[in-house]
Amino acid sequence: MGKHIRVALGVTLTLALLGMFGFFGGGAVNAASAQDTHTVTFNVKAAIQLNVPETTYDFGDVNPIDSPYQALSAVNPWVRCNTNWTLYVKGSGDFASGGYTVPLSRLGWRINGGGSYAEMTTSDAVVRTGTKTGGAGQTTSIDYQLTVNWEDDVADSYSATITYTAVTP
Repeated sequence: MGKHIRVALGVTLTLALLGMFGFFGGGAVNAASAQDTHTVTFNVKAAIQLNVPETTYDFGDVNPIDSPYQALSAVNPWVRCNTNWTLYVKGSGDFASGGYTVPLSRLGWRINGGGSYAEMTTSDAVVRTGTKTGGAGQTTSIDYQLTVNWEDDVADSYSATITYTAVTP
């Protein structure tokens, strides 16, 4: 008889546990739930990248006889931006070589194949404006024109730094 009591007790306990976990009758006894929500936010800031792959442009040997000298696509600044942007250009100052100088304004620039050349100055000049570029970015090819003359260009090697700047509003 002890064996029957253990079997009956085991069956009763098993049935009680099954009932408690919802195996009979569609759900746990005293089931409850609660739900709540929250909002996830973020702010995408303006982001801009600028790369000028040409670190130097060299007109090579020049002279007043063959002036002016054109350099088509001399520099190709690349901009990637997630909003509206503006590309500027300016020079650091006159071309220099030791104690000699050549006016910065002798270097002209324009967007490749455009109209007349603008004189390079030490103030930011707008090269172009643009909108969101996407991941590929946008390249702007710039032509240069250098004018040398007889009056004030001493035979020597000259250089000046040209700076391109890309900004968002």
